[in-house]
Amino acid sequence: MFRARARWWLLLVLVLVGGCRCGDDPNVGGASASFRPQAEVVDFGRVLEGTQVRRSLTLVATGRAGVTVDAVTDAPFFVVVSQIVVGGSGTGTVDILFSAGNTPVEGELVLTAGRTTTKVKLTGVGVRPLACVPQGECRDSRFDLDSGQCIESPLDDGASCIPSSRCQENGRCQAGVCVGQPRTCDDDNPCTVDSCSPTQGCVTASVACPASSDPCKVGVCDRNSGCQEVDVADFSPCGAVSCKAARVCFSGTCRTVTPPDGFVCAPATPCQGEGKCSAGECMRPDAGDLESEFSAELGGTPIAEDGGPVLLVDDGTVYASVCGEDGGCWLAAYTESGLLRYESPYGDGGARTLLAASDAGVVVLAPESLEAYAPRGAGELRWRTSLAFADAALDGEPQEGVPGTTGAGELGWRTSRAFANAALNGGAPEGVRRATGAGELGWRTSRAFADAAPDGETPEGVREATGAGELGWRTSRAFAGAAPDGETPEGVREATGAGELGWRMSRAFADAALDGGTPEGVPGTTGAGRVALTKEGDVLTYVTWSEDAGTELLRSRLVLLSADEGVPLAMGPEEDGGGAARLAVDDARGAYLYTPWDGRLAFTAWAPAEPATDGGVSGAGFMSSVGPYSAEVSGPVYAAPRVARAAVSAWPGGSGTGLGVSSSAVALGDGGIASLSLESIDAGVPGGAPSLALASGRLLVGAQAFVDTDGGTLTALDWDAGTRTLSPLAEPVLMSPGGKVGHAFASACDHTDGTPCTGAELRTVLRSFSSDDGQLLSEVDVLPSPLLPGAFHEAALLEQNTVGVLADAELPNGQRQAWLEWIAFGNKLNQCALPGRVEVAGAVFAGDLLHVALRRDGVWRLEAYPVGSRAESRGWPQRNASPAGTRRTVP
Repeated sequence: MFRARARWWLLLVLVLVGGCRCGDDPNVGGASASFRPQAEVVDFGRVLEGTQVRRSLTLVATGRAGVTVDAVTDAPFFVVVSQIVVGGSGTGTVDILFSAGNTPVEGELVLTAGRTTTKVKLTGVGVRPLACVPQGECRDSRFDLDSGQCIESPLDDGASCIPSSRCQENGRCQAGVCVGQPRTCDDDNPCTVDSCSPTQGCVTASVACPASSDPCKVGVCDRNSGCQEVDVADFSPCGAVSCKAARVCFSGTCRTVTPPDGFVCAPATPCQGEGKCSAGECMRPDAGDLESEFSAELGGTPIAEDGGPVLLVDDGTVYASVCGEDGGCWLAAYTESGLLRYESPYGDGGARTLLAASDAGVVVLAPESLEAYAPRGAGELRWRTSLAFADAALDGEPQEGVPGTTGAGELGWRTSRAFANAALNGGAPEGVRRATGAGELGWRTSRAFADAAPDGETPEGVREATGAGELGWRTSRAFAGAAPDGETPEGVREATGAGELGWRMSRAFADAALDGGTPEGVPGTTGAGRVALTKEGDVLTYVTWSEDAGTELLRSRLVLLSADEGVPLAMGPEEDGGGAARLAVDDARGAYLYTPWDGRLAFTAWAPAEPATDGGVSGAGFMSSVGPYSAEVSGPVYAAPRVARAAVSAWPGGSGTGLGVSSSAVALGDGGIASLSLESIDAGVPGGAPSLALASGRLLVGAQAFVDTDGGTLTALDWDAGTRTLSPLAEPVLMSPGGKVGHAFASACDHTDGTPCTGAELRTVLRSFSSDDGQLLSEVDVLPSPLLPGAFHEAALLEQNTVGVLADAELPNGQRQAWLEWIAFGNKLNQCALPGRVEVAGAVFAGDLLHVALRRDGVWRLEAYPVGSRAESRGWPQRNASPAGTRRTVP
């Protein structure tokens, strides 16, 4: 019985063991336990760099038994859950992540269940997005992943936007333009001048009280009573100071005293402590070399025209025009601490010379044109304007011979609005629209010139330029048809593709002369001293050209160009003669022009516009930063957006600090060119040097005479040197803020037999003159050593009636050493040597620093040195009036 039962249990165990299968055996009592992936490849497609995308892969059980699958992969692919249970005859899902870089990648997903392994290919493309920047204020730009391009679309009206001008706020889009509310900058303090800069926003500066004619008085501003004169600190110098006798202020009166021991006879400088009187002598500690604030390699040679600025400084930026040996030429901008802001290559690689700088741009002279570069960012070219102003019409007709666009990147006139009202019948043509989008230059429609047909009708072939980036005419026939005889003028070529700028040949516009002939289009020239900037940055320039190629018959005219686009706003008449004229701008009155070849001193007069009875302008006033100019305009006058950027009038009848048109003025239409009226001041200065300075209503003309701006009596400078010969230098000439003292430099030779001086015999002297009577106040030799030959480089008025001078001396070994000197009341107070042996190209005083372009050890460098006091900012304190070369006086 027991044996029977044992056999039964043994049989049962054998059956159970025999029916058991492990691992991947497909049969468990007839059941299967395996799987397969539903796809052989998982493609993640295009994915933005830095983002993750999830994809799911379905696993299908191939039998009735369940199975556990292990999933493994490598970066940049990742498995969310590494073990997936697939139910019998069911499905399971494995989730995979792709972490995108910026390149296409491939990988593998390895799936394992027991001894079964399956691989699935993984692919994905990581895409680095473009930096999409809208090309307009009211446009949105986004990166399209599929195309890999930026897609731009307009914002809806009413959408919030940021105006391009920081003088507007709370911007809203209106018809594609961001319109903001005017920003209020008035701080309700009469001792500050509040203004608004389109790039900086509200700007506040202290009121500059009028300089006192009394050296022992100083103007200060009181919040309650405004500007008033108060006594300077006791013992402030008011004349020559020595340890024998000193002219100093005491209780507001200038007195001569005998200085006691310990009296400060010489101020401290950056290289030497102050000097003190001891036993009647001024004792000073030993002087060391100046230590530079920074020294930066320029990477090339600084370029300037003869007598023009090598460096300009404006709003904390130092500019230099530099040419490399092999790398072309460029505009370099540095911070005042010597850090490179940008190097902006000139388009053709050719040389440019600096003229002036402002918040609106850095103006340089190019061959036959003026260019302006952005003062910030990458220093991109803002505009280029040809100097071909010969035969330019002033009555609203098309200018003859004016070149338009001449090649890719050469913009000619930045906009053609200068010729918008060029209809032959004097009327404003219909369909005139300025292209407002980025890159859309010139007119939006060709009707602007189409309507210029002699019979007032639209010629055949007019087509509208509608696409963004399609510049000027879509076909040149729209203008070609405007020829008086109805024929296409010679040289016309179509601009057919998007991005092609205006006319392909500038002669297409030149050939549109009203007489059907081909005008000459003679290119002109200008230069340092002949370019001045208004308060808003508009460019006033005196342009000269040769009447006939190869002859000396010169013609000239005065031209005002807009700061933002370089288009002509106003022109003076053509005049005989030309050359190195000089300009000076007074924000409160107008501009002055001195032409040395005929001794003329002229003025662009302020004149309010008077509406004519026919709706035009009679004696029209053109309002710019310089002033309203008389204009001759045919046809109706239209509102000028150009003028609308200013808030209120600064001429009689206006109020506030802004510039603009008063309610009684009629602005010249946007598209006309006003006529600059030049009126000669009675007191001419024949035989003068190309030199002009202006301060507090008094002019220093030709380094020869003082002239009151109201046309008062001419007062000649006392250049009498006895037996010596003095030859006045044209520039720099300096004038104190109150206009009471003028400073000029001259070459001096002691020879009495008429033979020229050489070497150390030839000296450079600084002479100071009273502007009341022209009498000599003092004379100082400005060269560093009385025994060595030298060269004078630059000078500027500093605070406390001091003149700073940069000069050098030629050492016996032929090397040169430069010195910074301080001169006051006829005394050379001190001098500090710049380190090493250097060759000076040019310099400019700005704030409390002297910036110098020099070559040391064969390398051209930009260096800055402390001056110890601030450069004067009022009056005419240095060459071209300011470190920025604006030739604009500051009251």
